[in-house]
Amino acid sequence: MTPDIRSAAAGGDEGLQGTVAGLNAVVMLGSFMHAAPSAEKTAELSAGGLAALTRLPLAAVAWYADGPDGLLRVAGRCEGGPGISAGVATALRRIGTDLSVFRPTRRTAAELPRTLRRAGVEELFALPLRVSTDHLGFLLAGGEPGSLPGDLTLIQALGAQTSTALYVARLHESEALRLRELRDLAAELRAQGELLSRALRLQEELIALVLRGKDAHTIVDHVGRQLGAPVWLLDSERNTIAHATGDGATAGALPRPSELARAIGTHHPDRDPRTVEMATATGTRSFLVQSVATDREAFGYLLVGSTSLGAVDRTTFQGGRLVLALRLLIERSVADAEERLGRDLLQDALLHRGGKLTSAGLAGRLGYEVDGPAAVIAIRTRCRAGNTAAPDASTRRVAAEVREQLRNGPRGLAGVIGAETIVIVRADAVQECARRLLERIRASVPALHVAIGISDTRPGLDDLEPAYREALVAVAMAQRSMTERSGAGLLRFADLGLHRMLFDVDHVERVEEHVERWIGPLLRYDADHRARLVETLSAHLMGDGQQSIARALWIHPSTLKYRLRRIREILGADFAQSDMRFNIELALRLNEGLVTIRNGAPPDR
Repeated sequence: MTPDIRSAAAGGDEGLQGTVAGLNAVVMLGSFMHAAPSAEKTAELSAGGLAALTRLPLAAVAWYADGPDGLLRVAGRCEGGPGISAGVATALRRIGTDLSVFRPTRRTAAELPRTLRRAGVEELFALPLRVSTDHLGFLLAGGEPGSLPGDLTLIQALGAQTSTALYVARLHESEALRLRELRDLAAELRAQGELLSRALRLQEELIALVLRGKDAHTIVDHVGRQLGAPVWLLDSERNTIAHATGDGATAGALPRPSELARAIGTHHPDRDPRTVEMATATGTRSFLVQSVATDREAFGYLLVGSTSLGAVDRTTFQGGRLVLALRLLIERSVADAEERLGRDLLQDALLHRGGKLTSAGLAGRLGYEVDGPAAVIAIRTRCRAGNTAAPDASTRRVAAEVREQLRNGPRGLAGVIGAETIVIVRADAVQECARRLLERIRASVPALHVAIGISDTRPGLDDLEPAYREALVAVAMAQRSMTERSGAGLLRFADLGLHRMLFDVDHVERVEEHVERWIGPLLRYDADHRARLVETLSAHLMGDGQQSIARALWIHPSTLKYRLRRIREILGADFAQSDMRFNIELALRLNEGLVTIRNGAPPDR
C-alpha cells in the first residue's frame, strides 16, 4: 500500500464490518463492470460506485480510449448531476496530463483551475488505473477541503476493479474491431470476386463475338450497351467506323473534327486511357479516349461519352478496346488477302488477257455461269484543301467501302491498281453501283474529293483491257471537271463526246499535228521558261473583258496586255481572226484532252 493510502481504523467491529460490506459491494460492482458492453459503460458504472462510496461532488473516471498516446475521455458525475459539463471535462483532461501515472495524487484548491473550483471542487484525489505496465487512466474524486475520506481502502479496491474491467473492455473492443475489419474484408473480397466474375463474363462475351465472326459495329454496340454510354470507334484519320448510343435512346454528340484533332491527334498508342474535355454540338463534354492498337499497329481510337465508369466498366472498356484491335487486325488481314487475290485477278483480266482460267474466275465473281457482259469502274480520290490525311490510309478506306458495297449490293470484283480503285461489275448494275459508291465514299470519307469513271459495256469477259482504259480516261476527265465545292464527279466514257475520238489511237497523230501546228511554239515556250502563256491564251479566248480575265488569272491588267502581245509574237498570228481563233481554240481543247488522257493512261505492262 502506498504512503498516501491509510489503513482502516483499528478496533471496533462496526468499522471492520462496514469495510467488509463495502468491499463486497465493490466486488459486486466489479462483476457488473466486467459484463459491461463497452469501456464507456464500465467508466460510468465505476464513477457511480465512486460517488456512492465518497458522496463527494465530483466522482469521475478518465480513461484512454485509444491508448496512452490518445486523448482522455471523461465520464462521471459532478455537483449531483447525471453527467459532467464540457468545461469540467476539459479541465479534468488538462489536469490528467500532469498527474502521476504510478501513485495517487492530491491537488489542493491553489493547484486546481477556476472551472473546478466553481463546481465545488477545491480538493482533488486522482488514483492511477493500471494493469501491469499499461496505464489506463485515472479514478477522480473531489470536493471541499478535508472532505476526502481518510480510509481509501474501498477507493483503491474500486480502482483495481475498474482497471481490470477497462483493460478487458479494451481487449473486447479491439477484438470486435478486428472482427468487423475481417467481416468488411470478407465482404469486400466477395464483392471483388463478384466484380471479377462479371468482368470475366463480359470479356468472354466480347471474345465470343470475335470468334463468331461479328464485325466492329456489333462489338461497339455490345460495349455501348454494357457501359450504358455512347461509344465511337474512329480510324486513324478520326473518321467514324462504328457508333453505338449505349442506352438506345440518345445518339450522343460526337466532338467537332477540330476538337478531335486537338485532343487525340497526338495520343500515343502506348498511353493509358485518359479523360479529355471536347466541344460538341450540344456543349462541352467529358470523354474517355483510348487507342485501339496492337503491339505493332494502331487502327484508331475508342471514345466513350462518359467518364464515370466503375471498375467493371473500365475493364469492359479495356476489353472492348483489345477485342476491337483483334477484330480490326483480322479484317485487315482478310482485306489484304482479298485485295491481293483481287488485284492479281484484276491485273490478269485487265492488263494481261489471262485467258480462259481468268475469265472463268471472273465469271464466278460476277455470278455468271460461263460468261456475260461487264463494265469497268475506276475511282480516283484526292484530299480536299487543308486536309493532311495519309494517301495510303485514304486508299485503304475507299477500297474497304467498295468491298463492303459489293458484299451488300451487286456482285463484282474490286482492287487497287496504281492510284485508282478498280471495279469490274455486271453491265446491268454498273450505273446504280457507281452512284451508290459515290454516295457511300463521300459520306464515309468527307475529307476526300471523289471522281468515278465508267467504261462502255463489253459483251464478254475475255477482253476487258479497252474497258479499263476507257474507265481511266473517264475518271481523269471527271476529276478535271470537279470543283472544290462539289468535291465529287461521275462521268461515263460514252458521254465524253469529241474526246472519244482522241481515245482512238488512229486519230492521235492527227490531233497531235493540229496541236503542234497552232500552239506548239507556245507550249515549248512555257516548258522552257516556266511561263503561263497557254493558260493566259485559253482564259483570254473564253473570257469576257480584260479586267475579269486578269482577276481570274490573279494578275494585273497591264501584265495581261504584255502576255497577249508576247503570245502574238511567239505564234506569229492574230488570234482575233475568226478562222484562226477557231483553230487555236480547238488546239487548246485538244491539248487538254491529250494531257488528261495521258495522265489517265494505265500503267505499262
